[in-house]
Amino acid sequence: MHINNVRMRLKLPVSFLALSLLVALTIAWMGYRDYRGSLIAQKEQLLETLVVERARAIENWFSSVEKQLQNYAATPTTVAAVQDFTATFPLLMENPTEELQQAYITDNPNPVGAKDRLDRAEATIPYNFQHQQFHGFYRAIKDRMGLYDIFLIDMAGNLVYSVYKEMDFATNLDTGPYRTTGLASAYRAARDEAQGRTIFEDFSTYTPSGNAAAAFMTTPVVTPQGVTIGVLAFQLPSSAIHGIVTSPQGLGKTGEITLIGEDGRARTDSRFDGRHQTLDELPLSEFTVETLDTGLQTFSANSTALSGQPAIAVTYPVNIVGKAWALLAENDMQEVLATAYQQRNMTLLTTAIAMIIVGACGWYISRAFSEPLDLVVAAMTKVSKREYDLQLPDLTRKDEIGDLGRALTLVADRLREFDERLEQEKEQAKQQDYAVTELGGGLKRLAAGDFSRAISSAFAEEYEPLRVDYNDTLARLGDTIAELKTFSSTIGDQTEKMGRDSNELSQRTENQASTLEETAAAIDQITETISLNSEELRSAEQLIIEADGQVKDGRAVVEKTTKAMDKIEESADEIGSIIRVVDDIAFQTNLLALNAGVEAARVAMLGADLRLWLPKFGSWPCGQLRPFRRSRP
Repeated sequence: MHINNVRMRLKLPVSFLALSLLVALTIAWMGYRDYRGSLIAQKEQLLETLVVERARAIENWFSSVEKQLQNYAATPTTVAAVQDFTATFPLLMENPTEELQQAYITDNPNPVGAKDRLDRAEATIPYNFQHQQFHGFYRAIKDRMGLYDIFLIDMAGNLVYSVYKEMDFATNLDTGPYRTTGLASAYRAARDEAQGRTIFEDFSTYTPSGNAAAAFMTTPVVTPQGVTIGVLAFQLPSSAIHGIVTSPQGLGKTGEITLIGEDGRARTDSRFDGRHQTLDELPLSEFTVETLDTGLQTFSANSTALSGQPAIAVTYPVNIVGKAWALLAENDMQEVLATAYQQRNMTLLTTAIAMIIVGACGWYISRAFSEPLDLVVAAMTKVSKREYDLQLPDLTRKDEIGDLGRALTLVADRLREFDERLEQEKEQAKQQDYAVTELGGGLKRLAAGDFSRAISSAFAEEYEPLRVDYNDTLARLGDTIAELKTFSSTIGDQTEKMGRDSNELSQRTENQASTLEETAAAIDQITETISLNSEELRSAEQLIIEADGQVKDGRAVVEKTTKAMDKIEESADEIGSIIRVVDDIAFQTNLLALNAGVEAARVAMLGADLRLWLPKFGSWPCGQLRPFRRSRP
């Protein structure tokens, strides 16, 4: 649709809305972009602060463990413990592993996980006394430092002592079942190192600990004479650093920090249930791999979190006893930009409200233009139809609309004057034609003998005398002819009246004769009916009298029968016969009484009918009949 085909009342508000919306969206987008960038920068700074802080905490914790390991390895207690356990371990039976595991694990009265509570086994052998001597010391170290276990290993690879007492206790790390574990590797590396050197074996699954993730830190135990007599080893659980790394402080609802090893596997559990666990392989992004390879900090605002959600992420290198690890801090973009989204939604709401206001203003402004123009268009339409009664309320306006209205009013006035002159000329021609037509028609009617129609419609002023003269002439001729017609009509009316009177008299005579005949027949019928009714009344009266006598006789018979019943009491058969006779008589008597009652009612009804009819015919001979008198039984 071309814009010129759109009405102004729609074009103006739509234009205002479009321009306002363009400006509002531009400003809103720029504000949202700047605010979004500010939030991302703030989150980057926060994540960077968190990873730096926690990287330092992890490094400090491992450094502290390393120092403690060196210190305890150099103490006389550890030197003495290694020497004593090394001396007494071969004194056991042919299978020291089986004997010691039987004493400190199988026969240990403490439950699994609490085997370190046993200070000495029951057997009175030198090893048990040495165990009792040193066990409390190393158990206290384990508990205080949060270690999983502490081992003492002689130079032959025998694990002569452990605090926690798992299935690796008393085994040989060179030839035993755990020779390929991380502990065995750390032992062999430390055995060949000089005093004061630390070996760190990264986290891996450790079978004796139920395949839990475990790391080992070892150092040689050297006598004051400089002779290496064994190795002191700490078993580090992943839980030791889990609390440092996965603390939710500063991470919000979706933020997470993960410690990643050189192999790309997690070194801590996720703080969220159902996600990665320690030693799980992680889907690392390019910038995380870059940090592990180069040891440089990286940042990405368009990353994909380990959970698969778009996220912002910071990776920071961590150096753990020669191992290159990395801390990955990430936060879901949805949470990072939550306030930006709120600001965006608020901006959109404000923009919508502003659009409503702008639309209302545009509609009001468009009405200020369109309505006066509509009035002008309507007035022009009326002028085109030769209707000059215009009502333009905006003639006092000083703008173009006022000029247009005043010009249209002037044009309408000029056209009105022209039409009035034209109408006058047409009216004169019409009056002349009308006068000629009417006079011609009147003359034709006169020639045809019609003198009844005068010319009632007035002519124009200059033709009016012709109409008056014609009507006068017509009136005179009409009067003369009317007198003749009146005389003829009078004679005809009198003749016609006489004929009607004769017909009417004959008709009345016939009607009276017919009426007399009908009256006589009716009187005969009524007389006959009354006679019959009188006979029936007399018969009914006789029947009632007879019924009354029968009833009296019946009562006498009943009285006699009753007396006879009192006298006859000797025979039961006779009594029964008399009773049956009495019942029959009573039954018939009741029937007679009932019939008498019915007849009495009938007679009463006939008497009532006679009372209604007899007054009407009181002048007749039958009116002398005596009224029926009902007798009572």
